[in-house]
Amino acid sequence: MTPTARMVDLGCETNGSYTLDRVEGIRWFIGDKEVEPGTTIVAVASTVTVRAEAISPDYGIEPGAQTEWTFTFTEPDDCVLPCLPNSAVSYTYYNLSNDSEANPANSGLITVAARDGYSAELCNDFWVVAAAWNYSSSTSIWPQTLRSTDPAGDHSQGYIGSVGTYFFHAPVACGQGDVYASFTGMPYVGPELFGPSNPFTETFLHNMGFTGPRPTYLNTAPGCNVVNPIAPTANPIVECGTTGSIDISDVANPYIGYTVYRGAADANGSVAGLETVNLQDATQGVFTVVATPMGGTIFAPGTVRQWEFNLGEQYDCPIEVAPVATKNTCETGGASILLPVVPGVLWFVNDVATVGSATPVAVLEAGDYTVTAQIDPDAEGAPYAFAAGATTSWPFVFTDEEICDLPELPITNASIGFIAPTCELGQQLDPAKIVVEDADLARYAPELSSLTGPDYSVVFVTIDEDARFFTSSTPVPGRTVSPDGKTLAFTGMLLGPDAEDCELLPLVDPFDFVDTCTEQSFTLYFVEGITYWVTINDEAPFSAVFGLGEDSRTFLVEQGDRVSVMPTADPGYVLAPEQPTPLDREFAVYGPDECQLPELPNWPASVTVADQVCSPLGMTGGSISIQLSTGPDQNPTPVRYYLAYGTAGQRELTSATTSVAPGSYVVTAVATVATDSINDAGNTAVFPVTVGAAADEDCDLTTLALTGATVSLAGLGAASLLLLLLGLGAGGPLPLPACGRRRRAGGRIRPVHRADPKAARCTALLAPR
Repeated sequence: MTPTARMVDLGCETNGSYTLDRVEGIRWFIGDKEVEPGTTIVAVASTVTVRAEAISPDYGIEPGAQTEWTFTFTEPDDCVLPCLPNSAVSYTYYNLSNDSEANPANSGLITVAARDGYSAELCNDFWVVAAAWNYSSSTSIWPQTLRSTDPAGDHSQGYIGSVGTYFFHAPVACGQGDVYASFTGMPYVGPELFGPSNPFTETFLHNMGFTGPRPTYLNTAPGCNVVNPIAPTANPIVECGTTGSIDISDVANPYIGYTVYRGAADANGSVAGLETVNLQDATQGVFTVVATPMGGTIFAPGTVRQWEFNLGEQYDCPIEVAPVATKNTCETGGASILLPVVPGVLWFVNDVATVGSATPVAVLEAGDYTVTAQIDPDAEGAPYAFAAGATTSWPFVFTDEEICDLPELPITNASIGFIAPTCELGQQLDPAKIVVEDADLARYAPELSSLTGPDYSVVFVTIDEDARFFTSSTPVPGRTVSPDGKTLAFTGMLLGPDAEDCELLPLVDPFDFVDTCTEQSFTLYFVEGITYWVTINDEAPFSAVFGLGEDSRTFLVEQGDRVSVMPTADPGYVLAPEQPTPLDREFAVYGPDECQLPELPNWPASVTVADQVCSPLGMTGGSISIQLSTGPDQNPTPVRYYLAYGTAGQRELTSATTSVAPGSYVVTAVATVATDSINDAGNTAVFPVTVGAAADEDCDLTTLALTGATVSLAGLGAASLLLLLLGLGAGGPLPLPACGRRRRAGGRIRPVHRADPKAARCTALLAPR
């Protein structure tokens, strides 16, 4: 018996099926379950495996006949379903009568429902935009100004074309809410509306024939847009040490803006030209506050909207002082008057200004002395004032018996010295020159000093109880003696490096640039002692590096690049005072029709090698052969070849073939003209090559003779024999493919001459055979 079965796959609008034919003596199974022959319907994608067996040993299956079938049913992917009709579209709309926190006024949801047997796309796609308007009048709904718009759904134009839900909401504060729709494109919404469909045509969502409530617009009551500003209040300055302020209780009102101007409005009430300030910065002086309606609101006619305030001028509270002058006689240490140092106080003795000090003023003659104290209006930390009840005048009388000499106190001094600045180092304090005049009376106090710059402080203190530092009658800048005379301090700022001691760099113009449609580049010229820092757009700055022997370096840039080059002097050098300004240029952007790019020359370049070989005539050395090109008169050698290019061992190859020892070499072909290309791959090409050495066994020629099999060569001569050996497989070179670097398309800035790091990939192509 021969069992047979077949299947029909799922169709776009039809079910699939499989049929098990009824054959005498054959039973059908799915797994371990026997099934009846016939046709079974399959509605979804699935896999069914059926198996045929003989019903008994009396029946047999034809040898080689198929007994198992696996039917795989798949959904068709090329079905074309009809588009959704307009009846699949419905919407909701919430107005002032049915809105809620969850469903605010002038909002709604558009639903495009899926239907069996239809695609997910609408036959008629459409656009919906919700709009909110503010009333411009306090008594009428017209005219209106646009407050906001909200395209339905996530599309920026409110496009609806397939199954889904699309939410819209344009909040209405005081005015009108509309929901516009169109089958032809995004509905136009102008900045003002003077009446229905004026000045543009209004088509509402409820006009589109979809299922949903009508109408899809709403209006608030006229007059809801009128607001009233609250007059600010001022708190002027009334006492020292305080500031004034302006209070605006309504400052957080979203519908009224308050602007504070420094100064008074002009005679016409205009604040044009006045500076605006923050409310918290209005602390002293005259200010004008102006209220402005916002968010579509208006002020009623006659509303006061501008106020002027004078807060007064801030003034500091004086520092209260209570000076005391003291009379001394012989019995109390000597005839003298002690006028202590009191901040903000000037001393006068018999109307003669006298400096306050911890050292008493000696009185040498008997008589009347009147001491007075006055406030110094220019004193640091002013203002000052005498404390209530403070004494400001002292009459002192000295008799002959009270006059005597003051005891002499030991006086000492100290000094400091400096190390002059150099080109690289700034001025320094010289420790060897920090000395005291008398080591028994004073010492240097390093614990109180700071010798490192830029600000320094060198302090000396007395070690003798009675010793005092010398006080000059003429103040010395940077030298200060404490009021008690026991501390001497030298302060100041150390000088920086002395540029006059540096080697002055020559005055050169180190920049050049080309900004044309055919080339955009800039060139830097090498100057000993100058480092160029280059910044391209927002990239990190980098320093330009010159190769050995290079006197210039050219960099290519892209259209629109901004290039900044800053020259800096290396240590030991200083830029000439009139050095040209740094390069700071934004390169132009050229349109496709602005210029025609010229056909730039492209030169071929290739490198081949010959290995070292042995022949009956001796050892033949290896060699490197290059392809030389001949250019026009102005550029007769368009391509130059170098070994070890850019290094101290750089060597130019000028002959077509150059003998070299066995080994590995890097040959670099360089276009003489920077804009020329080599092998259609940039202006340089790199060829790593290897010249092989002859094997020792190849050079063992003791059994080689020009007899026997070589008789036919004897008549050719030694030169001909050598040519044959070199040309017919005795190690002679075969032509090798040229290899070079291709220019990166749209590449980032790069030097015109630079070896390609990817050139190593050519090594395999150039290895000797």
